[in-house]
Amino acid sequence: MRGYAHPNTPMHTLHTTDAFVLARYAHGEVSRVYKLFTRERGLLYAHGQGVRDIRNRNRYVLSTGAHVVVTLVRGREVWRITGARQPECSYAYERSYEARRILALLAKLLPIEDHAPAVFDVMHEGLAACAAEPPHAPDAELVTVLRLLNELGYVPRPVHDPIVTTYLTSLPCREVLASVRRDRAALVEVVNSALRATR
Repeated sequence: MRGYAHPNTPMHTLHTTDAFVLARYAHGEVSRVYKLFTRERGLLYAHGQGVRDIRNRNRYVLSTGAHVVVTLVRGREVWRITGARQPECSYAYERSYEARRILALLAKLLPIEDHAPAVFDVMHEGLAACAAEPPHAPDAELVTVLRLLNELGYVPRPVHDPIVTTYLTSLPCREVLASVRRDRAALVEVVNSALRATR
């Protein structure tokens, strides 16, 4: 018959992407709505049908602050989660105070469904540094927030301070983070100025 899809033809395209769970909200008795920052689709809200059911395998994977690989389908009006799993290499970001602060800041600044893979990568690098280098976690947070604000366009350009430029162009590795305390005053000044521009 014309006008009907073959039974084996998928009705919607599945999108699988890395994501961070920024927040989650109860929806009905057994479902949730998740605020996700995805690498491929940016910030979006997605429905998790039945995830609060104790038998649902995604129940614990989709915790606030978690890094997940999520499969999404775009419905008529909303995104829906069809699957979620932990990536092969992942830190328990939700256990880091500094990581939670970074995620909370991004949740406020990111526009809905704005494709931002560079922002995602900077955030991922920074969160990994916070989790992998606990003694340097506050320093990793400062550098990551600086780099994120720069990617989002809030750091005035051009940047004339060579100290600031060094942190904008370097990964937050142990060697870089060891210098943050020495340069903290200059970095905090730039970050605070950029944060004022976000209001």
